[in-house]
Amino acid sequence: MRTFIIFNILIYGLIAFGIKSYTARDSSLIAKGDVPRSILTTFKNDYPGAVVHQYQQDIKDGVQVYEIAFAHANKEMEVRYSRNGQLLRTEELISIDSLPGNVRMAVSRIFDDAPIRKAARVVKDNQLYYDVKLSSSNSKDWPPKHAIRFTDDARLLTHIYNKES
Repeated sequence: MRTFIIFNILIYGLIAFGIKSYTARDSSLIAKGDVPRSILTTFKNDYPGAVVHQYQQDIKDGVQVYEIAFAHANKEMEVRYSRNGQLLRTEELISIDSLPGNVRMAVSRIFDDAPIRKAARVVKDNQLYYDVKLSSSNSKDWPPKHAIRFTDDARLLTHIYNKES
């Protein structure tokens, strides 16, 4: 039991660190007071008692968005809102074991058993996706670090090489 508790503490700590380091790139951190009131109200209603790690403002697809990274109900999450408070995207970091088996099998098959570094469940435009970050690959065909997105039925949607991922 003690090992299980320590393991969970380590996993959630790594997840929190991962969200912070992942979300800190390509965005500008802002203070809570710089977030529109409509977003703060919507967020507070949707996630009562959440512990906010940081607020960010960014431009995605030509639209100004606000991102909030936080912990809620023992989950590390990030949400993205439009300026008027409309929820655009929800991301929840999950353990690698929580990835559906068909997604894990697709990663293994397509990326030559490259180790999975991070996994997240993403809801965007009412669609469920799984984002996976890989660290290194045994294949000469794939770069050493990359991020991929799968549909919930394990279809590969995107594959992005990022030197800093």
